[in-house]
Amino acid sequence: METQETILINKPGLQEEYLGPLVGVEDDKDRYSAYVIVPIIAQGESIGSVVLCSKDTAVEFGVIERKLAETAARFLGRQMEE
Repeated sequence: METQETILINKPGLQEEYLGPLVGVEDDKDRYSAYVIVPIIAQGESIGSVVLCSKDTAVEFGVIERKLAETAARFLGRQMEE
C-alpha cells in the first residue's frame, strides 16, 4: 500500500491492470468478486491493511463496506500509536 489510499474493487477480473491477484497464484485472481483494502496508518506510515472480501458474485461493495474498513483501519492505527 505505497499510496496509502483506499482501494475498492468490484469484479477484479475486469480491473486486473489496477491490482493483481489478492491472494495466491494467478489462477486465483477471480476468487473474490469484490474487495476493499484500506491501509492501517500509524505515525504516518502504512503498517498493514484491513481487507474485506466477498466470494458471492451477487455482492458489490459500496460506501458502507468502505466506511467500515476505514473505521477499523483508523482504530487499529490509533491503537498501534499508543
